Amino acid sequence: MVWDIPPKGLQAYVSRLKEIKANEREKARNRPQIDLKRVRAELYLPQENESGTRPGADAPVQCDIVNAQVFLTDISSVGMHLFSEAPLTVGQILEAVILDPIETQVYGQVISCKNVLLGSRVFSANPFPYRASLKFYFASPEGQAAFKKYCADLAMNYMGGRA
Repeated sequence: MVWDIPPKGLQAYVSRLKEIKANEREKARNRPQIDLKRVRAELYLPQENESGTRPGADAPVQCDIVNAQVFLTDISSVGMHLFSEAPLTVGQILEAVILDPIETQVYGQVISCKNVLLGSRVFSANPFPYRASLKFYFASPEGQAAFKKYCADLAMNYMGGRA
């Protein structure tokens, strides 16, 4: 029967659609998978006295400890983004200790902090509702070079070579 055979234009259109879908499947298969590794961190926030200033150099400094989570991909040689369990004050100087996979400490200043849990649809037993950004400070160029090497080691050994 003649009407059972689709016209040439329709056959070409259908075969082109099949080819496009096959190419999309192949691209999806070859696309590198992003593995976002989460690590724990602790933030040490120096306490201020009643007058709003820090104690003198001879007095011991008391610190509040705030737990945080960091994606390894959010750590760079100049700063990092993190999720904390408590709000951080913009401009605040703190010490951040990254606990996993290799423990290291770095000093930084909070450059932004906002509550991201308000619009989140993800529920967690241990929420980290505040997203903050830190800018690092180093006491010497050698310290900065050592932290840059640390970041390169993280990229090579824990993120599949992606910096």
